Amino acid sequence: MVNETLAQYSTFMVYKEFASPPVLRTILRGALSGYLDARSRAQLPEVPVLYTDEGQGHIAYNKAALALFYLQELLGSDRLHVALRNYLDKYALQPPPFPTSRDLVNEIRAVAGPEYESLITDLFEKIMFYEVAVTRVSAVPVNDGYEVTLEFNARQFEADGLGNEQEVPMGVWLDVVVFPESAEPVVELVPLYQSRHFIRTGDATLTVPVSDSPGAAGIDPFHHMIDR
Repeated sequence: MVNETLAQYSTFMVYKEFASPPVLRTILRGALSGYLDARSRAQLPEVPVLYTDEGQGHIAYNKAALALFYLQELLGSDRLHVALRNYLDKYALQPPPFPTSRDLVNEIRAVAGPEYESLITDLFEKIMFYEVAVTRVSAVPVNDGYEVTLEFNARQFEADGLGNEQEVPMGVWLDVVVFPESAEPVVELVPLYQSRHFIRTGDATLTVPVSDSPGAAGIDPFHHMIDR
């Protein structure tokens, strides 16, 4: 995690800074697909991000880098980068024993604070998957635009190294996005609405305002989480 994950995360941030949003979205979608596809064909038992070693590049390069990118979206890049700077200042050019992934995660915990303790554990120390299915979207005209209602079901699963899964309570912040009516691919569109909402386990309904005619809506459509 210390080498490969930070390198790939840096790549994501370069795209975020200098490329157009559609390019970044495509890169993130590719990282998620690369992890899920490689996982389905892996010969070795899967381990959490924190314990990844050689031979599991799909975890270090794809899954772990996505986890860091999601955290900087949630915390703000400046805040997460304080943790990375603290890690560098503490361990750069030091003699053995060399730092581990645990040391990096500890720096992230220190900056993030107690409200993100369980999320950081889920991202780095467990194997978690999220399933958020939008089952119905409707729009009603109002005086200053439209009210868009999403009906959805959310579930979270914890897996072991052999792929056995059990459902666990879900409670995470995810982007809810409404796109304009258009013939262009969704990945190319500028959202009418994009805001982070706390999504819990089960069926739920959410109504958001938009200023123009909506064409599509989704939850985490830009693939910040390990969402199947």
